[in-house]
Amino acid sequence: MKDQSSKAIADACIVYNMFAEGVLAETGYWSFYENLAKINKMPGLLEGIRNIKRDESRHIGFGTFLLQRLISEDSEMLDYCLNRLQELMPLALEINLSIRRGDGEYNAFGVSNADGVAFMQKQLMARVEVLKRAKGKTLEELYKMDVVFE
Repeated sequence: MKDQSSKAIADACIVYNMFAEGVLAETGYWSFYENLAKINKMPGLLEGIRNIKRDESRHIGFGTFLLQRLISEDSEMLDYCLNRLQELMPLALEINLSIRRGDGEYNAFGVSNADGVAFMQKQLMARVEVLKRAKGKTLEELYKMDVVFE
């Protein structure tokens, strides 16, 4: 039998929507975009990346709202979600640091490696703050909340 508990649903949303799409993929798109923008090349591809990011934000928004609903139903889910994200963050740092080329401050395109890590951390913190706002809210209040991610 498949586990359909709140924690299993939260795990799926945390790993896929919040972490894979919301932290890793968004950081990858940011890096890809920044690299091409820095060298002022491939404007059509840059537009495509903007469109992909917009589509990804819908997936992230869905997972975020589902997690907010779980948190509003059971306030202990907030700590569960935050702990799971905290467990995953070292993996994100390892992935981010392993893909940069060389040991310098900047990659081959002139984009700061530290900026990539900072962007990734910003993505995580934005999602954490949205989840925190759901604690103690009713479903009706959640529907009224405005959540926008970059």
